[in-house]
Amino acid sequence: MKTLENIFYHKLKKTPPINVKRALLVENKGLVGDYHFGEMDKQLSLSDLSTIDWIKNSNEDGLCFKRFLPNLIVDEMEQISNNTIIDIGESKLIVTQNKKECHAKQCHLYNKGNKCKLRENVIYLNVLKGGSINIKDKIVKKDNF
Repeated sequence: MKTLENIFYHKLKKTPPINVKRALLVENKGLVGDYHFGEMDKQLSLSDLSTIDWIKNSNEDGLCFKRFLPNLIVDEMEQISNNTIIDIGESKLIVTQNKKECHAKQCHLYNKGNKCKLRENVIYLNVLKGGSINIKDKIVKKDNF
């Protein structure tokens, strides 16, 4: 993770994502305008460009493909531990979950033995310090909290 490539929010659940160049994060709340705003342990979701491309170019849809789009998309994903601090723009975030839950029993992609990149390439974050974030902001990973 070096650069923030895209920022998305959803006004309501199951509505099309809104792509913005700049967003405001609020401490202990999340992304202003997003329907997850105020959630306690998954205020933001983050993935990378290769995972989004994999979803778009996949021959088969996994269970989560149509209902998942991260708030933040970075240039590349790397292994990251829970409680790692990430600085983006003026904000400070903490990793609350370093893997997406897999709904294997309901997913035909998993049941056919195919590997899903979403499980390994999605993390969830909470906002420790609010502030504005912008496309192309550098991402600085800190030691664990």
